[in-house]
Amino acid sequence: MDAFTPPPPSGLESPEPSSRTRRRYPPLFWVLLALSVLLLVVGLSSLVTYSILSSRTTVISPDAAAWDQIDPQRISSGLAVWTLTGIEPAQVYRQAMSLNELETAAMTSLTVPTLTDQQRIGWLAVLARRQAEAGDTARSRAYNRWATTLIYLAPTLSDWQRIQALQEVAATWIALDDTPLAEQALSQLSFGVQNSPELSLAVRRQMVQQIAAQYQQLGLTQQARVVAAQGVSALAPVSTTLPTVDPLNWLQLALPADNDVQRFHAARVAEAQRYVDSWIANQGTVSRSQMQALAGALLDEDIARRVYYERYLGQEALGDDSRLALLWDQVQWLVLKHKVASQLSGQTLVPSWEAELPAIRQTLHDAFGELMATMLRRIDTLPADEQPAAQVIVYRQALMWATLGLYPDADTVFLANALSEALSQLPPTGGLRLQVGLDAEDHLQLSWGPGK
Repeated sequence: MDAFTPPPPSGLESPEPSSRTRRRYPPLFWVLLALSVLLLVVGLSSLVTYSILSSRTTVISPDAAAWDQIDPQRISSGLAVWTLTGIEPAQVYRQAMSLNELETAAMTSLTVPTLTDQQRIGWLAVLARRQAEAGDTARSRAYNRWATTLIYLAPTLSDWQRIQALQEVAATWIALDDTPLAEQALSQLSFGVQNSPELSLAVRRQMVQQIAAQYQQLGLTQQARVVAAQGVSALAPVSTTLPTVDPLNWLQLALPADNDVQRFHAARVAEAQRYVDSWIANQGTVSRSQMQALAGALLDEDIARRVYYERYLGQEALGDDSRLALLWDQVQWLVLKHKVASQLSGQTLVPSWEAELPAIRQTLHDAFGELMATMLRRIDTLPADEQPAAQVIVYRQALMWATLGLYPDADTVFLANALSEALSQLPPTGGLRLQVGLDAEDHLQLSWGPGK
Protein backbone atom coordinates (compact mmCIF):
# COMPACT_ATOMS: atom_id res chain seq x y z
CA MET A 1 0.00 0.00 0.00
CA ASP A 2 1.39 3.41 -1.00
CA ALA A 3 2.21 5.81 1.78
CA PHE A 4 -0.24 8.66 2.18
CA THR A 5 1.15 12.17 2.08
CA PRO A 6 -1.17 14.63 3.78
CA PRO A 7 -1.77 18.05 2.30
CA PRO A 8 -0.02 21.00 3.92
CA PRO A 9 -1.90 22.84 6.62
CA SER A 10 -4.09 25.69 5.50
CA GLY A 11 -2.18 28.89 4.86
CA LEU A 12 1.12 27.11 4.39
CA GLU A 13 0.67 26.08 0.78
CA SER A 14 3.80 26.62 -1.34
CA PRO A 15 3.36 29.67 -3.55
CA GLU A 16 3.54 29.29 -7.31
CA PRO A 17 7.06 30.09 -8.62
CA SER A 18 7.34 33.59 -10.07
CA SER A 19 9.51 34.49 -13.08
CA ARG A 20 10.90 37.34 -11.01
CA THR A 21 11.79 35.13 -8.06
CA ARG A 22 15.50 34.12 -8.02
CA ARG A 23 16.86 31.23 -6.09
CA ARG A 24 19.63 32.21 -3.70
CA TYR A 25 22.55 29.80 -3.39
CA PRO A 26 24.64 29.59 -0.22
CA PRO A 27 28.25 30.93 -0.35
CA LEU A 28 29.57 27.37 -0.18
CA PHE A 29 27.95 26.65 -3.55
CA TRP A 30 29.91 29.45 -5.23
CA VAL A 31 33.15 28.34 -3.59
CA LEU A 32 32.65 24.80 -4.88
CA LEU A 33 31.73 26.10 -8.34
CA ALA A 34 34.90 28.23 -8.46
CA LEU A 35 37.00 25.24 -7.41
CA SER A 36 35.40 23.10 -10.11
CA VAL A 37 36.20 25.69 -12.78
CA LEU A 38 39.77 25.96 -11.50
CA LEU A 39 40.21 22.19 -11.59
CA LEU A 40 38.83 22.12 -15.12
CA VAL A 41 41.30 24.80 -16.26
CA VAL A 42 44.21 23.00 -14.58
CA GLY A 43 43.15 19.73 -16.18
CA LEU A 44 42.95 21.25 -19.63
CA SER A 45 46.32 22.93 -19.15
CA SER A 46 47.82 19.62 -18.09
CA LEU A 47 46.44 17.94 -21.19
CA VAL A 48 47.89 20.67 -23.42
CA THR A 49 51.26 20.45 -21.66
CA TYR A 50 51.26 16.68 -21.94
CA SER A 51 50.43 16.92 -25.63
CA ILE A 52 53.28 19.36 -26.23
CA LEU A 53 55.77 17.28 -24.27
CA SER A 54 54.61 14.07 -25.92
CA SER A 55 55.10 15.59 -29.36
CA ARG A 56 58.53 16.79 -28.32
CA THR A 57 59.61 13.27 -27.47
CA THR A 58 58.52 11.88 -30.84
CA VAL A 59 59.32 14.69 -33.30
CA ILE A 60 62.96 15.34 -34.09
CA SER A 61 64.30 17.22 -37.09
CA PRO A 62 67.76 16.39 -38.47
CA ASP A 63 67.74 19.72 -40.32
CA ALA A 64 67.55 21.71 -37.06
CA ALA A 65 70.38 22.34 -34.60
CA ALA A 66 71.05 19.15 -32.63
CA TRP A 67 71.01 20.91 -29.25
CA ASP A 68 67.37 21.92 -29.67
CA GLN A 69 66.31 18.32 -30.38
CA ILE A 70 67.48 16.87 -27.04
CA ASP A 71 64.59 15.87 -24.77
CA PRO A 72 65.29 16.88 -21.12
CA GLN A 73 62.68 14.40 -19.86
CA ARG A 74 64.73 11.50 -21.20
CA ILE A 75 67.96 12.59 -19.49
CA SER A 76 69.26 10.94 -16.32
CA SER A 77 69.93 13.82 -13.91
CA GLY A 78 72.56 11.90 -11.97
CA LEU A 79 74.65 11.18 -15.05
CA ALA A 80 74.07 14.67 -16.44
CA VAL A 81 75.19 16.39 -13.24
CA TRP A 82 78.20 14.10 -13.23
CA THR A 83 79.46 16.14 -16.20
CA LEU A 84 79.62 19.15 -13.85
CA THR A 85 82.26 17.44 -11.72
CA GLY A 86 84.99 17.65 -14.36
CA ILE A 87 84.79 13.92 -15.09
CA GLU A 88 85.97 12.87 -18.54
CA PRO A 89 82.98 12.95 -20.93
CA ALA A 90 83.96 9.49 -22.21
CA GLN A 91 83.18 8.00 -18.80
CA VAL A 92 79.73 9.59 -18.73
CA TYR A 93 79.05 8.42 -22.29
CA ARG A 94 80.13 4.83 -21.57
CA GLN A 95 78.07 4.68 -18.36
CA ALA A 96 75.01 6.10 -20.11
CA MET A 97 75.31 3.59 -22.94
CA SER A 98 75.74 0.69 -20.54
CA LEU A 99 72.55 1.74 -18.69
CA ASN A 100 70.71 2.29 -22.01
CA GLU A 101 70.31 5.99 -21.15
CA LEU A 102 70.60 6.91 -24.81
CA GLU A 103 69.35 10.49 -24.53
CA THR A 104 71.94 11.18 -21.83
CA ALA A 105 74.61 9.71 -24.08
CA ALA A 106 73.36 11.91 -26.92
CA MET A 107 73.42 14.99 -24.69
CA THR A 108 77.04 14.22 -23.79
CA SER A 109 77.94 13.69 -27.45
CA LEU A 110 76.37 16.94 -28.60
CA THR A 111 76.91 19.51 -25.84
CA VAL A 112 80.55 19.12 -24.77
CA PRO A 113 82.58 21.74 -26.70
CA THR A 114 85.96 20.07 -26.14
CA LEU A 115 85.28 16.61 -27.60
CA THR A 116 87.60 15.58 -30.40
CA ASP A 117 86.01 15.29 -33.84
CA GLN A 118 86.65 11.56 -33.92
CA GLN A 119 85.02 11.03 -30.52
CA ARG A 120 81.91 13.02 -31.34
CA ILE A 121 81.35 11.45 -34.76
CA GLY A 122 82.02 7.95 -33.45
CA TRP A 123 79.62 8.37 -30.54
CA LEU A 124 76.85 9.73 -32.77
CA ALA A 125 77.32 6.88 -35.25
CA VAL A 126 77.03 4.29 -32.45
CA LEU A 127 73.96 6.06 -31.05
CA ALA A 128 72.35 6.04 -34.50
CA ARG A 129 72.85 2.29 -34.71
CA ARG A 130 71.53 1.72 -31.16
CA GLN A 131 68.43 3.81 -31.81
CA ALA A 132 67.81 1.89 -35.05
CA GLU A 133 67.99 -1.35 -33.10
CA ALA A 134 65.61 0.10 -30.48
CA GLY A 135 63.11 1.05 -33.17
CA ASP A 136 63.44 4.84 -32.71
CA THR A 137 63.80 5.61 -36.40
CA ALA A 138 63.48 9.38 -35.98
CA ARG A 139 66.41 9.65 -33.59
CA SER A 140 68.50 7.17 -35.53
CA ARG A 141 68.05 9.20 -38.71
CA ALA A 142 68.84 12.47 -36.95
CA TYR A 143 72.04 11.16 -35.33
CA ASN A 144 73.12 9.63 -38.65
CA ARG A 145 72.50 12.89 -40.50
CA TRP A 146 74.42 14.95 -37.93
CA ALA A 147 77.29 12.45 -37.97
CA THR A 148 77.43 12.71 -41.77
CA THR A 149 77.59 16.52 -41.64
CA LEU A 150 80.43 16.37 -39.12
CA ILE A 151 82.32 13.79 -41.22
CA TYR A 152 82.53 16.32 -44.05
CA LEU A 153 83.18 19.40 -41.91
CA ALA A 154 85.59 18.18 -39.21
CA PRO A 155 88.92 19.93 -39.83
CA THR A 156 91.06 17.38 -37.98
CA LEU A 157 90.11 14.05 -39.58
CA SER A 158 92.20 12.12 -42.08
CA ASP A 159 90.60 10.68 -45.22
CA TRP A 160 90.79 7.21 -43.68
CA GLN A 161 88.91 8.34 -40.58
CA ARG A 162 86.24 10.04 -42.71
CA ILE A 163 85.78 6.99 -44.91
CA GLN A 164 85.58 4.60 -41.95
CA ALA A 165 82.96 6.82 -40.27
CA LEU A 166 80.95 7.19 -43.49
CA GLN A 167 80.92 3.41 -43.88
CA GLU A 168 79.31 3.14 -40.42
CA VAL A 169 76.75 5.74 -41.44
CA ALA A 170 75.96 3.77 -44.62
CA ALA A 171 75.48 0.60 -42.55
CA THR A 172 72.88 2.36 -40.41
CA TRP A 173 71.00 3.65 -43.46
CA ILE A 174 70.92 0.07 -44.73
CA ALA A 175 69.59 -1.12 -41.35
CA LEU A 176 66.87 1.55 -41.58
CA ASP A 177 65.96 0.42 -45.12
CA ASP A 178 66.61 3.94 -46.37
CA THR A 179 67.86 3.11 -49.86
CA PRO A 180 68.29 6.70 -51.17
CA LEU A 181 70.47 7.86 -48.28
CA ALA A 182 72.35 4.56 -48.21
CA GLU A 183 73.09 4.88 -51.93
CA GLN A 184 74.21 8.46 -51.42
CA ALA A 185 76.63 7.43 -48.67
CA LEU A 186 77.96 4.48 -50.69
CA SER A 187 78.45 6.67 -53.76
CA GLN A 188 80.53 9.09 -51.70
CA LEU A 189 82.43 6.19 -50.15
CA SER A 190 83.27 4.85 -53.59
CA PHE A 191 84.40 8.30 -54.71
CA GLY A 192 86.55 8.68 -51.61
CA VAL A 193 88.24 5.30 -52.02
CA GLN A 194 88.95 5.98 -55.70
CA ASN A 195 90.33 9.49 -55.16
CA SER A 196 92.06 9.64 -51.79
CA PRO A 197 95.85 9.39 -52.11
CA GLU A 198 96.12 8.96 -48.33
CA LEU A 199 94.94 5.33 -48.57
CA SER A 200 97.26 2.52 -49.61
CA LEU A 201 96.42 0.36 -52.62
CA ALA A 202 95.74 -2.64 -50.37
CA VAL A 203 93.32 -0.69 -48.19
CA ARG A 204 91.53 0.76 -51.21
CA ARG A 205 91.08 -2.66 -52.79
CA GLN A 206 89.64 -4.02 -49.54
CA MET A 207 87.31 -1.04 -49.20
CA VAL A 208 85.99 -1.50 -52.75
CA GLN A 209 84.90 -5.04 -51.89
CA GLN A 210 83.25 -3.86 -48.66
CA ILE A 211 81.31 -1.17 -50.52
CA ALA A 212 80.18 -3.73 -53.09
CA ALA A 213 78.96 -5.97 -50.24
CA GLN A 214 76.95 -3.07 -48.80
CA TYR A 215 75.32 -2.45 -52.19
CA GLN A 216 74.44 -6.15 -52.21
CA GLN A 217 72.80 -5.77 -48.79
CA LEU A 218 70.53 -3.15 -50.34
CA GLY A 219 69.58 -5.59 -53.06
CA LEU A 220 71.35 -3.45 -55.69
CA THR A 221 73.14 -6.29 -57.41
CA GLN A 222 74.07 -4.39 -60.55
CA GLN A 223 75.71 -1.55 -58.63
CA ALA A 224 77.52 -4.10 -56.46
CA ARG A 225 79.00 -5.74 -59.57
CA VAL A 226 80.06 -2.40 -61.06
CA VAL A 227 81.82 -1.33 -57.86
CA ALA A 228 83.48 -4.73 -57.36
CA ALA A 229 84.80 -4.62 -60.92
CA GLN A 230 86.41 -1.22 -60.45
CA GLY A 231 90.16 -1.30 -60.31
CA VAL A 232 92.23 1.00 -58.14
CA SER A 233 95.53 2.49 -59.16
CA ALA A 234 98.23 4.52 -57.49
CA LEU A 235 97.45 8.21 -57.04
CA ALA A 236 99.77 11.17 -57.04
CA PRO A 237 100.58 12.55 -53.57
CA VAL A 238 98.27 15.39 -52.52
CA SER A 239 99.82 18.82 -52.08
CA THR A 240 99.26 20.10 -48.56
CA THR A 241 97.46 23.38 -47.99
CA LEU A 242 97.41 23.44 -44.20
CA PRO A 243 98.65 26.71 -42.70
CA THR A 244 101.85 26.81 -40.70
CA VAL A 245 99.70 27.86 -37.74
CA ASP A 246 96.50 25.94 -37.00
CA PRO A 247 94.06 28.64 -35.82
CA LEU A 248 92.32 26.19 -33.48
CA ASN A 249 95.53 25.95 -31.46
CA TRP A 250 95.09 29.58 -30.43
CA LEU A 251 92.14 28.52 -28.30
CA GLN A 252 94.35 26.28 -26.15
CA LEU A 253 96.79 28.91 -24.85
CA ALA A 254 97.27 29.41 -21.10
CA LEU A 255 94.78 31.65 -19.28
CA PRO A 256 95.53 34.31 -16.66
CA ALA A 257 95.20 32.70 -13.24
CA ASP A 258 92.43 33.92 -10.93
CA ASN A 259 92.01 32.75 -7.33
CA ASP A 260 88.28 33.51 -7.16
CA VAL A 261 87.47 31.54 -10.30
CA GLN A 262 89.57 28.63 -9.10
CA ARG A 263 87.94 28.66 -5.66
CA PHE A 264 84.36 28.85 -6.89
CA HIS A 265 85.05 26.31 -9.62
CA ALA A 266 86.34 23.86 -6.99
CA ALA A 267 83.24 24.54 -4.85
CA ARG A 268 80.92 23.82 -7.78
CA VAL A 269 82.75 20.58 -8.59
CA ALA A 270 82.47 19.49 -4.94
CA GLU A 271 78.73 20.26 -4.77
CA ALA A 272 78.10 18.47 -8.07
CA GLN A 273 79.91 15.41 -6.75
CA ARG A 274 77.85 15.50 -3.54
CA TYR A 275 74.73 15.68 -5.70
CA VAL A 276 75.81 12.62 -7.67
CA ASP A 277 76.73 10.71 -4.49
CA SER A 278 73.31 11.55 -3.00
CA TRP A 279 71.55 10.57 -6.23
CA ILE A 280 73.26 7.16 -6.17
CA ALA A 281 72.69 6.59 -2.44
CA ASN A 282 68.99 7.50 -2.65
CA GLN A 283 68.28 5.59 -5.87
CA GLY A 284 67.73 8.56 -8.14
CA THR A 285 66.42 11.20 -5.76
CA VAL A 286 68.21 14.21 -4.28
CA SER A 287 67.17 16.38 -1.36
CA ARG A 288 66.00 19.93 -1.94
CA SER A 289 68.84 21.25 0.22
CA GLN A 290 71.45 19.49 -1.93
CA MET A 291 69.88 20.88 -5.10
CA GLN A 292 69.92 24.38 -3.60
CA ALA A 293 73.57 23.95 -2.61
CA LEU A 294 74.54 23.05 -6.17
CA ALA A 295 72.48 25.96 -7.52
CA GLY A 296 74.25 28.34 -5.14
CA ALA A 297 77.65 27.04 -6.24
CA LEU A 298 76.77 27.54 -9.92
CA LEU A 299 75.53 31.08 -9.28
CA ASP A 300 78.66 31.95 -7.30
CA GLU A 301 80.95 30.65 -10.04
CA ASP A 302 78.97 32.56 -12.65
CA ILE A 303 79.50 35.84 -10.78
CA ALA A 304 83.22 35.15 -10.34
CA ARG A 305 83.62 34.30 -14.03
CA ARG A 306 81.74 37.36 -15.23
CA VAL A 307 84.04 39.58 -13.20
CA TYR A 308 87.06 37.66 -14.52
CA TYR A 309 86.12 37.91 -18.20
CA GLU A 310 85.15 41.58 -17.95
CA ARG A 311 88.42 42.42 -16.26
CA TYR A 312 90.72 40.80 -18.81
CA LEU A 313 88.71 41.12 -22.01
CA GLY A 314 88.26 44.81 -21.26
CA GLN A 315 92.01 45.41 -21.49
CA GLU A 316 92.78 47.07 -24.82
CA ALA A 317 96.42 46.01 -24.62
CA LEU A 318 95.48 42.31 -24.44
CA GLY A 319 96.93 40.49 -27.45
CA ASP A 320 94.69 38.56 -29.84
CA ASP A 321 96.19 35.19 -28.88
CA SER A 322 95.41 35.68 -25.18
CA ARG A 323 92.04 37.18 -26.06
CA LEU A 324 91.13 34.10 -28.09
CA ALA A 325 91.99 31.76 -25.23
CA LEU A 326 89.85 33.85 -22.86
CA LEU A 327 86.95 34.04 -25.32
CA TRP A 328 87.02 30.27 -25.79
CA ASP A 329 87.00 29.76 -22.01
CA GLN A 330 84.07 32.17 -21.74
CA VAL A 331 82.21 30.30 -24.49
CA GLN A 332 82.69 27.00 -22.67
CA TRP A 333 81.26 28.47 -19.46
CA LEU A 334 78.28 29.96 -21.30
CA VAL A 335 77.65 26.59 -22.98
CA LEU A 336 77.48 25.00 -19.52
CA LYS A 337 75.15 27.77 -18.32
CA HIS A 338 72.97 27.37 -21.41
CA LYS A 339 72.85 23.62 -20.82
CA VAL A 340 71.68 24.04 -17.23
CA ALA A 341 69.15 26.71 -18.24
CA SER A 342 67.79 24.37 -20.95
CA GLN A 343 67.21 21.62 -18.34
CA LEU A 344 69.74 19.40 -20.10
CA SER A 345 70.87 18.35 -16.66
CA GLY A 346 67.68 16.32 -16.45
CA GLN A 347 65.82 18.66 -14.11
CA THR A 348 65.68 22.24 -12.84
CA LEU A 349 68.94 23.17 -11.14
CA VAL A 350 68.96 26.98 -11.28
CA PRO A 351 65.40 28.33 -11.68
CA SER A 352 66.57 31.90 -12.35
CA TRP A 353 68.65 30.70 -15.32
CA GLU A 354 65.65 28.95 -16.81
CA ALA A 355 63.71 32.21 -16.56
CA GLU A 356 66.61 33.99 -18.31
CA LEU A 357 67.08 31.34 -21.01
CA PRO A 358 66.53 33.65 -24.04
CA ALA A 359 69.05 36.15 -22.68
CA ILE A 360 71.59 33.41 -21.89
CA ARG A 361 71.16 31.99 -25.39
CA GLN A 362 71.74 35.43 -26.93
CA THR A 363 74.81 36.01 -24.77
CA LEU A 364 76.27 32.70 -25.93
CA HIS A 365 75.48 33.58 -29.56
CA ASP A 366 77.26 36.93 -29.16
CA ALA A 367 80.25 35.30 -27.48
CA PHE A 368 80.67 32.89 -30.41
CA GLY A 369 80.37 35.83 -32.79
CA GLU A 370 83.15 37.67 -30.96
CA LEU A 371 85.29 34.54 -30.96
CA MET A 372 84.85 34.13 -34.72
CA ALA A 373 85.58 37.79 -35.44
CA THR A 374 88.76 37.67 -33.35
CA MET A 375 89.95 34.46 -35.03
CA LEU A 376 89.43 35.95 -38.49
CA ARG A 377 91.18 39.16 -37.46
CA ARG A 378 94.11 37.09 -36.22
CA ILE A 379 94.21 35.17 -39.53
CA ASP A 380 94.60 38.49 -41.35
CA THR A 381 98.07 38.74 -39.76
CA LEU A 382 99.23 35.45 -41.34
CA PRO A 383 101.15 35.36 -44.63
CA ALA A 384 98.75 35.86 -47.53
CA ASP A 385 99.27 32.36 -48.95
CA GLU A 386 98.28 30.77 -45.63
CA GLN A 387 95.14 32.77 -45.02
CA PRO A 388 92.61 30.83 -47.21
CA ALA A 389 93.45 27.47 -45.62
CA ALA A 390 93.22 28.97 -42.13
CA GLN A 391 89.86 30.54 -42.99
CA VAL A 392 88.62 27.15 -44.25
CA ILE A 393 89.45 25.60 -40.88
CA VAL A 394 87.66 28.34 -38.95
CA TYR A 395 84.51 28.27 -41.10
CA ARG A 396 84.38 24.46 -41.02
CA GLN A 397 84.61 24.58 -37.24
CA ALA A 398 81.97 27.30 -37.00
CA LEU A 399 79.54 25.27 -39.12
CA MET A 400 80.16 22.29 -36.86
CA TRP A 401 79.34 24.41 -33.79
CA ALA A 402 76.20 25.64 -35.58
CA THR A 403 75.11 22.11 -36.58
CA LEU A 404 75.51 20.93 -33.00
CA GLY A 405 73.71 23.98 -31.60
CA LEU A 406 76.67 24.92 -29.43
CA TYR A 407 76.66 28.15 -31.46
CA PRO A 408 72.94 28.91 -31.11
CA ASP A 409 71.03 30.67 -33.87
CA ALA A 410 74.15 30.94 -36.03
CA ASP A 411 73.75 32.30 -39.56
CA THR A 412 74.47 29.04 -41.37
CA VAL A 413 73.79 30.59 -44.78
CA PHE A 414 76.52 33.18 -44.22
CA LEU A 415 78.91 30.58 -42.82
CA ALA A 416 78.29 28.17 -45.72
CA ASN A 417 78.88 30.91 -48.29
CA ALA A 418 81.99 32.10 -46.47
CA LEU A 419 83.36 28.53 -46.36
CA SER A 420 82.62 28.03 -50.06
CA GLU A 421 84.43 31.29 -50.88
CA ALA A 422 87.45 30.33 -48.74
CA LEU A 423 87.60 26.90 -50.43
CA SER A 424 87.60 28.56 -53.84
CA GLN A 425 90.72 30.51 -52.84
CA LEU A 426 92.75 27.35 -52.13
CA PRO A 427 95.37 26.39 -54.70
CA PRO A 428 94.71 23.32 -56.90
CA THR A 429 95.11 20.03 -55.06
CA GLY A 430 94.54 16.37 -55.63
CA GLY A 431 92.47 14.07 -53.47
CA LEU A 432 89.10 14.85 -51.92
CA ARG A 433 87.75 18.37 -51.92
CA LEU A 434 84.82 19.56 -49.84
CA GLN A 435 81.87 20.86 -51.85
CA VAL A 436 79.51 23.21 -49.99
CA GLY A 437 76.04 24.26 -51.06
CA LEU A 438 72.53 25.12 -49.84
CA ASP A 439 69.25 23.58 -50.95
CA ALA A 440 66.03 25.49 -51.70
CA GLU A 441 65.28 25.70 -47.96
CA ASP A 442 68.84 26.86 -47.12
CA HIS A 443 69.78 23.51 -45.56
CA LEU A 444 73.48 22.73 -45.74
CA GLN A 445 74.51 20.35 -48.55
CA LEU A 446 77.98 18.76 -48.32
CA SER A 447 79.85 16.27 -50.47
CA TRP A 448 83.27 15.40 -51.84
CA GLY A 449 84.36 16.41 -55.28
CA PRO A 450 87.63 16.17 -57.22
CA GLY A 451 90.44 18.53 -56.28
CA LYS A 452 91.04 21.31 -58.75
